[in-house]
Amino acid sequence: VASTWSGTGGVVRLYCDGALVAQTNQTSGVINNTADPVRIGMFKWNVGGQERFLKGSLDEVRIYNRALSSNEVRELYEFAPASVTLTVVSLYGSPVPQGVTTPVSGVVVTASVDAVVSAGTTQYVCTGWTGSGSVPSSGTGTNVSFTITNDTSLTWVWATNYWLAPTSLSVNGSVNVAPGFCPRGSNVTVTATASNGWTFAGWTGSLTTNANPLTVTMTQPYPSLQANFTVNLYGISAAAGPNGTINPS
Repeated sequence: VASTWSGTGGVVRLYCDGALVAQTNQTSGVINNTADPVRIGMFKWNVGGQERFLKGSLDEVRIYNRALSSNEVRELYEFAPASVTLTVVSLYGSPVPQGVTTPVSGVVVTASVDAVVSAGTTQYVCTGWTGSGSVPSSGTGTNVSFTITNDTSLTWVWATNYWLAPTSLSVNGSVNVAPGFCPRGSNVTVTATASNGWTFAGWTGSLTTNANPLTVTMTQPYPSLQANFTVNLYGISAAAGPNGTINPS
């Protein structure tokens, strides 16, 4: 809906959907300049201060300092903001927005994704994004806001961690690394230390080896790396004197 009035032309025109639907002559008069606010969608009676509101919603309200022509009113009605393509790619998580969308050019896009996604003994951590178009070419974090004006691509970047769980029976010995996620490709040195009276006897579970310290290259999860220990055995040599015997001998 649009309405125009020119004090010079003296014609009030009413438009609906870009087309002129009514007009009337108003050859004189001025628009009062008062301290009252401009009200759109609401009318206030001078007597008693009663207010009446539009039953509906308003969008894209414009006020001009001149009367628009019929052609200008029609062009504004027919104008459609250009759409652009936003492509969001993420191997993990639930990004917002997701996939291919077509937002209106000029709007602010806020993109986000999960910080951490766990899948059993494998963990994926978002380290940032790469992009082209309206989004910065790279960044850290799990959210970014930008004004989109052209076709844009956003790819969330992920790092992979694997679970490493060295364990031991505490009464027999200990290990120096607590269970936790470690970056894929990293090397973790695990050392087993035997308790007094015990000896390290090797690793079993996810790896079988006698190496100690043990360097674990995180190419996969190691959910059960057991340090084993054996009790120390000592030989006893006994000899009886000329006046007695030992049993057992």
